[in-house]
Amino acid sequence: MNQHTFYASGIECSSCRAVIGKAVSALGARLVSLDPVSGAITIECNPEQLGSIKEAVVAKGYALRLAPAACASPLLQPLASQTEKTAFHRAKKMAKGVLGFSPAYKLESALLRNALLSFFLLLAFEALAFLAFFSPNQSLNGWLPFILLIVFSTVLSVAAFWHVRTYRAHFNCMTGMMVGMTVGMIPGFLIGAIVGATNGMFVGSLVGMLVGMIAGAWCGSCAGVMGVMEGMMAGVMSGTMGAMLSVMMLSDNLLPFLAILSAVFAAIGGGLSYLVYKEAGGKLGDVVPVSFISFFGMCLLIAFGVTLIILYGPAAAVVWRA
Repeated sequence: MNQHTFYASGIECSSCRAVIGKAVSALGARLVSLDPVSGAITIECNPEQLGSIKEAVVAKGYALRLAPAACASPLLQPLASQTEKTAFHRAKKMAKGVLGFSPAYKLESALLRNALLSFFLLLAFEALAFLAFFSPNQSLNGWLPFILLIVFSTVLSVAAFWHVRTYRAHFNCMTGMMVGMTVGMIPGFLIGAIVGATNGMFVGSLVGMLVGMIAGAWCGSCAGVMGVMEGMMAGVMSGTMGAMLSVMMLSDNLLPFLAILSAVFAAIGGGLSYLVYKEAGGKLGDVVPVSFISFFGMCLLIAFGVTLIILYGPAAAVVWRA
C-alpha cells in the first residue's frame, strides 16, 4: 500500500476526522493524517482504491479541492469586519437572486414560490376546516389570529425542512448539527406556543416536542449521532419553552407576542436558508427536486393535525378562548 494525499473543504473538528476515518476504513484503507487547516487528507491504500475513497469522502459531505486552502496561514485570514461585510453582501445578493427568480437560485426560488402558494391555499383550507368543525356558539373572527399563526408557522417550518432536505447529503458535521438544532427549534417552539395557548402547557409541550424532535432528529441525522441528539434536544427545549411562554402570557399581550415570535423565527429561517446555500449550494451531486405537491401535502397534514388538536384535544382549565 502507498500513501496518497488529496484535499477537501468542510473539515471543522475532530468529529470530521472520525467520520472520514470510518468511511476510509470501510473500504479497507487507513487514514494516516488529516489537517483541518489546509484540508489535507493522507490515506494509505492501493492506487486503485483512491477513486472510491474520494467518492466516499464526498458522500459524507466534504467537497474535494485541487490544492490546499488558500488561507491556511493566519496572516492571510481576512479581517473580521471584511468577513462580516462579505457575508452581508452575499446574503443580500442571494435575497435579490431568490426574489428575482435567478437561475443561480432556481431551487430556492422554487421553494419560495411553493411557500407562497401553500400559504394562501392553506389559509383557505384552514378557514373551511374551522367552519366545518366549529360548534354553533364559536366565531371564526375570534380564531382568525390563530388561523394565521398556524398557517404561517406550518409553511415556515416545512420550508426550512424542505430546504435542508434538498442539500442534506452535502453538509459537513458542524453544519449538520447546526441545521438539526435550528430546524428542531422552529416548529417545536412555534407549534408548541400555539397549542400551549389554546390547550394548555401539557398538550402544547407534547405536540411541540413531538414535531420539533422529529424534524430536528431527521435533519441532524446527516451529521451522525451527534446531529440526531442535537436535533432531539432542540425539539425538547423548544416544545416545552413555547408552550410555557404562552401559558405565562395568557393574561398579557399574548397575540402580539406570538406575532413578534413568528417574525423572529422567519428571520432565523432566512438565515438558515443562507447557511444551507452557502455551505452546500452549487456542490456537485444530485439534489432532491422541490415538489409543490409534496410541499403542500406536508403543510396540509401538519396544519390539519394541529387544528384537530386545538378543537378536540384535551384542554387545561385556563386557556385562550376566542
